[in-house]
Amino acid sequence: MDLLHQVPFETSIVHGTSLEAVIKLLNYGCLPKTENNFFYFQAIFNDLNNFEKKPISFKEDNEVFSKNQFYAMNSAIKHYLINQLGYLPEWYHDAAILHDLGESVETNWTNFLKREKVSNSLVNEICAGISQRRGILLIPQNNFLRKYTYEIIFPDNDIRVNMPLSLKIEDIAYIVPQGDFEMDVLKKNEIQITFYLRSEDGQDLHCSQIFDLF
Repeated sequence: MDLLHQVPFETSIVHGTSLEAVIKLLNYGCLPKTENNFFYFQAIFNDLNNFEKKPISFKEDNEVFSKNQFYAMNSAIKHYLINQLGYLPEWYHDAAILHDLGESVETNWTNFLKREKVSNSLVNEICAGISQRRGILLIPQNNFLRKYTYEIIFPDNDIRVNMPLSLKIEDIAYIVPQGDFEMDVLKKNEIQITFYLRSEDGQDLHCSQIFDLF
């Protein structure tokens, strides 16, 4: 069963994240747990009371799609920086805002990274990595919101889902890479990922998938 997918497709909610997070999802069967057990999704709906029962087409020109592209890209950059530096710099949010406003990667991130007293070669490497990253969207199974407690957070219509055991691979219907880099990494390296999906009738389906990981 191939989880990798590209738009258009149908969904009710979507979660933006990073390649690093998805690799952990595929290797360990779940995302890293959050401190408060909440995962945030963005709802796509016409009817506030019945949105989870009425999936609609999710395309590139969708406003929610665009919002989650930004969220996924910011998550991708954030997790990449943590992996490269071993911590999240205090200036990250300022740099991310300028990035969203269209400041060039070389100008924006180079200036901030030089505050960390890292080598020029590492600065160049990190800037190159940031330029490649667009993030990944996770699309949950149709029955996802019937399995967990959730609430709608206004005014942005975020869906806050209580998941004490984290977001698990069996909850995911599609993995949607937002850039060529993410797609290439998930497709080319021949590492076997074994996971379990639960079908609508409650039966466990054993699946194996080859993904491009390191």
